[in-house]
Amino acid sequence: MPLWTSFVFVAAGLLLVLVEVFVPAGGIIGVAGLVAIIGSVSAAFSTHGTGAGAAVLLFAAIGTPVVIMFALKLFPNSIVGKWLILRTSLGDPVPGESGDGDSATSWVGQRGIALTDLRPTGTARIGERKFSVVSSGEYIERNSPLVVLKHEGSRVVVRRSLDAPESEHESSQSE
Repeated sequence: MPLWTSFVFVAAGLLLVLVEVFVPAGGIIGVAGLVAIIGSVSAAFSTHGTGAGAAVLLFAAIGTPVVIMFALKLFPNSIVGKWLILRTSLGDPVPGESGDGDSATSWVGQRGIALTDLRPTGTARIGERKFSVVSSGEYIERNSPLVVLKHEGSRVVVRRSLDAPESEHESSQSE
């Protein structure tokens, strides 16, 4: 068997590994590709000696991660990738990510009320929505007025409002 056939079998194995990423076959195609790669490296060592075997092994060792990284980069845009990957978010909207034109900075300074004790995390109503919030380190009692300090991704940081209490807080205090 000529040496070039070992390189061809490694390339064919790499192609099968690439196809496995795009064709849902339960791993059969990828396993066949890996068997072709391992078999060609083994054949190169046994037939052509250490130098040729090392060259085929080096080709396989460099080619396999390159092909896998290339396939994974292309996967989200493939037909199977578009079918498998969720493109929308789940759950309650996060301030600034509602898609209705709000920006994250528009929530800074907004006022709300603590629906649970914040120790330092809990739930608060800001505007008409409920959010999981974290205080700036302090304990805040339920029904206390809050103000949004910052918004970092899905994290909403609040502190007790030092201004006049909101009407809900006033009504709970007067009882």
